[in-house]
Amino acid sequence: MTLAFTSSEIPIVAWGIDLGTTNSTLCRASLAVGAIRADEPEVIQLSQPTEAGAFIGTLLPSMVAVYQGREFVGEGAKNLRPFVADRSRGLTRNVNSFSDCKNEIGTSRTYHNAPEGYRSPAEIAGKILAFIRREGMGESIGEVVVTVPASFQTAQRADTVRTCALAGLDVGGGRLLDE
Repeated sequence: MTLAFTSSEIPIVAWGIDLGTTNSTLCRASLAVGAIRADEPEVIQLSQPTEAGAFIGTLLPSMVAVYQGREFVGEGAKNLRPFVADRSRGLTRNVNSFSDCKNEIGTSRTYHNAPEGYRSPAEIAGKILAFIRREGMGESIGEVVVTVPASFQTAQRADTVRTCALAGLDVGGGRLLDE
């Protein structure tokens, strides 16, 4: 449910991103300062390009593929994943098809055969977050929190902050939230 704010009310918008290993999702919550009411939190539907057209859903598969000069994030990359095993379309894991990269955030892992901008887990996760920002958040971002596993160590948290920065998201000041 979306509420309209009067001119005397200043809306505060907060975004929550679950950057998941398998799927990622985006939620929006807002509150009007000066009013004693808040919108219901809203899980955002994302339009995800695929070879067959747009797929709209609340879950974004945490996958990226570079295929025929196009970057596919989410469902489009997921639909291309079967072709990685047989290499019939020239797709190769960790060269131009990436999944499960969150497990490698904070490590020294690199994908040395990948194109520039796709050579580290942080860069891949940054592509996912940049897609979420572009397709779900629009221009006025407001405050953002990103979830991380409670078991994430210092290097993993630092790499997640770097990932967010690559996507143009500021999560400084303790806005990484333990799952």
